[in-house]
Amino acid sequence: MNHNSYSDAKWCIENDYQVYIKPIDSQFCIAIRRGGISSHGKDWRQEKGIEYTSSEVLGSMRYKTVEKATEKIPEVYKYLKERHR
Repeated sequence: MNHNSYSDAKWCIENDYQVYIKPIDSQFCIAIRRGGISSHGKDWRQEKGIEYTSSEVLGSMRYKTVEKATEKIPEVYKYLKERHR
């Protein structure tokens, strides 16, 4: 991961975006969870009276291998940072 990709990934984490690879029907897709960091990757979590929620959005592309999906993650980080900045 180069410096810009690291910076984009760091921005996503700091802004509560969880980006990960999800297996779907023997293929793989990239999933994004807004609120995923604070909700620990769950749809809903409560801690000390505070409620955390998130929702999963699946990318439309399907990849044959996890390696191919992994190659695209830096592009997703960059897209999220540029779109939601």
